[in-house]
Amino acid sequence: MFEKEEELIRYSYHVAGTVGIMMCNALKCDNKLAKTFAIDLGIAMQLTNIARDVLEDAKMGRRYLPGTWVQNISPKEMVLAAKTNDLKKIHIISKGIKKLLILAERYYFSGERGFAFLPFNTRVAISVASGVYREIGIQLENENYNWQNGRQITSIYTKIKITLFKILKETFYYRMKKNHNSELHVYLKELVNERKGN
Repeated sequence: MFEKEEELIRYSYHVAGTVGIMMCNALKCDNKLAKTFAIDLGIAMQLTNIARDVLEDAKMGRRYLPGTWVQNISPKEMVLAAKTNDLKKIHIISKGIKKLLILAERYYFSGERGFAFLPFNTRVAISVASGVYREIGIQLENENYNWQNGRQITSIYTKIKITLFKILKETFYYRMKKNHNSELHVYLKELVNERKGN
């Protein structure tokens, strides 16, 4: 269990940010700035993954929401709150999920800036994957961050809609290469510099 946001970000980097770097390497995209944006997209998707699976993780004794965000409510307490409809604790966890998804949005925004470094077909594929994952957070927001009834499912219709939108967007929207917001990596400096140099 994490106590602070710093631990959450570092964990998300290790689990998914590094995958962004590997994807860049696989696509022969050696630009260090591109890898920086790829890290952010990986972190964003991992944060969404955590938001989606709050109850499932709690049932396995895990809580990825930082303790400082949720008054250190334990996984066991979270499961019990969901079962007994403990509105006070449910609301505390919901506020934590909201904070988590707001943080994820910062990383999605940055990650999408990196699409400018990718060839069209690859850009479309990654944009679609990002959009489908991001939709989970949007659905959670629309449901008032309702976590106690289990994970959100994105319908096939929604996935098709997102895919068509992303294809159109990447076809007609001109992306400029921009600088990276270094604040997003304030907890990752030594880790990122080490990996991007590989």
